[in-house]
Formats: sequence, C-alpha cells, structure tokens
Amino acid sequence: MPFASFATAFWLAESIGYFTPKELMLYNFVMVFCMTVVFPFISVLILLRGKVISSIEMTKREERVLPFTMSLFYYGLTYFLLQKFPYDPPILSMMLGAMVSLAICLLITTKWKISAHMVGLAGLVATLSALMVLDGTIPLVALVLAILFLGVVASARLALNSHTQLQVYTGILVGFVPVFVCVLWGVRV
Repeated sequence: MPFASFATAFWLAESIGYFTPKELMLYNFVMVFCMTVVFPFISVLILLRGKVISSIEMTKREERVLPFTMSLFYYGLTYFLLQKFPYDPPILSMMLGAMVSLAICLLITTKWKISAHMVGLAGLVATLSALMVLDGTIPLVALVLAILFLGVVASARLALNSHTQLQVYTGILVGFVPVFVCVLWGVRV
C-alpha cells in the first residue's frame, strides 16, 4: 500500500512533484515499488521455502512477526532513501506514517491478530484524505472509491472468517490515524 499511496499521490495531487524531474520520479517509483512490494514479497517466499511460515497467507499470528519486521526494515530504508531527494513534505510524511502504522501493527501482532489488509488500505484512504485537506485537488471520487474498496475488502475478510470485527476495526484505526496525522501535519524525522 505505500507504493499505491505514493503513486496515487503523484497522480492525483497536482502540487506534489510538480517541480520533480520526470526521470527522478520514474527512478523513485521503481525504487519504492522494489522496496515496498518486491523485496517484502521475495522475503516472504524465502521464509515460505525455509518453512519459517506455513503459507503465504500467514493465517497464524505468530508467523506474521518476522515478515512484518522485515517489511518495517524495507520501509525504513525507503524513507531514508526518499529523504535524499527534494520531495514535498507530504510524500516523506506518508512513508513515515506507513512505517508507524506497520510498527504498531507489528507490536499488536506479538500478542493479538490484526487485519493487515485493513492497515494498508486505511493508510491509502488516510493519504488521500490528508492530501484532500492539504491540497484540495484530490478528486472526491478517488477518495470515495478508496473507501468503498476498503469496505469491500473488510466485508470479505469478515465473510471469510479471517478476522473478527474488532480485528478489522483495529486494523482500520492503526492504518488511518498515523498516516493521516503524519501527512496532514507534515511530520518528518
């Protein structure tokens, strides 16, 4: 979801990346995609092959701790690398918010199962919401579609008995609040 948020922010928010050269933007899209999608996925496949996890779905709470930790490392590295480029504060703040959400998700996962699907999708909704407040150019239809998609996935998670309502709602809260706060107030470390 950080990559989806990153790409969506550049695509929908007119002011973000306005002065960023296209070559630099493409380079960073590839970097963010690799660091937040490809590397975590390869890590999960390695853990699966090494029988550290029993399935790619990681239905057991205990199996999620190591993959979440690895993803948090990749997110942190992505944040560090993005700071080397002249980006608008919301972009860096969005990545920081994603890291905070994942760190909270990881902490909760050590004791209780939370819906990681909801954490990620709520982070996207939070990014769009905060950018709408800050920039005003995010189309309302994009935010509505993101919220509807979040609702459909939440309903699917509940229908499949993958999570309880509390796990889904907690996932939404953990995904939304840190990202929204970080992006809205331009929080950076």
